[in-house]
Parts: sequence; C-alpha cells; structure tokens
Amino acid sequence: MEGRLVAQNTTGPNQLAEPAPPAEGPEDVPANGTIDPNRNPGLVPTPLLRSNAASSL
Repeated sequence: MEGRLVAQNTTGPNQLAEPAPPAEGPEDVPANGTIDPNRNPGLVPTPLLRSNAASSL
C-alpha cells in the first residue's frame, strides 16, 4: 500500500515536466529604464492595486 501511495504522489497527471521559471528580479529589469511614471507607465499601479491599498488604510 505504501508503494502505491508513493507512486500516486510522484506520477500524478498534474505534475509538470519541468519546474517553473524563476520570478523576475532586480537583475532582470534594465538599469537604464526611467523612473518617471509619465515616460514608463509600467511603474503606475493598476486601479485594482490602488483600490486595494487604499482600502487597507
């Protein structure tokens, strides 16, 4: 029975063939990017993030 449980846990249909890639870190962000949100709109938080942050005040 123990061998069957081990086999089920190691070869499930939801197992990925390879691990997920690492998360984006500071070394992945170009250093020459601007910190001005008018020129780089990716720096502006989304409305959902802003409303969530405002509701926790």
